[in-house]
Amino acid sequence: MPLSQNHLWPHALLICLLLALHLPLAALGLGQTPDFDTKEFKQWKESIDPYQYWFNDRLFQKNIPEAETQVEVEILPSGKVERVKLVKSSGIPDMDLSCLASFVERGPYDAMPEITKKYPPLPGGTDVDETSLLPENLQAQYRLIFIFDKSKKPRPFSQNNANINTRTDQAPLQMHLIPAGIGLFYPGLFTTDEIFGESNVITIGPQADLNAVANLLLTKWQGFIMTHKTASKADIVQTAKALRICASDGK
Repeated sequence: MPLSQNHLWPHALLICLLLALHLPLAALGLGQTPDFDTKEFKQWKESIDPYQYWFNDRLFQKNIPEAETQVEVEILPSGKVERVKLVKSSGIPDMDLSCLASFVERGPYDAMPEITKKYPPLPGGTDVDETSLLPENLQAQYRLIFIFDKSKKPRPFSQNNANINTRTDQAPLQMHLIPAGIGLFYPGLFTTDEIFGESNVITIGPQADLNAVANLLLTKWQGFIMTHKTASKADIVQTAKALRICASDGK
């Protein structure tokens, strides 16, 4: 995870201290980057899986060229996705948009565990003070890059097989307006047909900034979910209507 220079020195100081104290090589990863992640933090990182909500029709076609998109995501300790950013384009706009949209579809993740690192104790059994040395605590975010390609097995965006088979490079850029993961937070309000039907699809203008569109919907839906522990179907539909115009315009 990229860190500013101000955040690097406590971590570097700790590593130098551990080396100076002649800790066993096994404790230092035998020359590899030491892994002091707690079990809970490792489990949390594994739970950040955008591929569950990656929808793309193009990759179901036969004889399509290999394509890869890379997306960087920043996640706050609360589990809120602060930002998504396209860092490597596939050259196929609808694939790039679908990769960014996978984070919009999911909504906020579980909160990050309070203790993310467990360093070896100093001689005499003294524990390292994690709160003053842990870069993640200082930076208050977690940054990851996800690679999207056919091996990640996206789910079909369209319920209409004809749409899948006729998808072309000139196909419109489309997203689900109400995210597919809305049922994780408000179970039973929407049927599968309502979420994946044509009425819940928005078309993005060809000149739209894909990062801006994804982050707009991400911010709005996460804000709604994190401030509404309960919500009615009407509340969600009303929010979706307000988002339709600005999202379609890419503003």
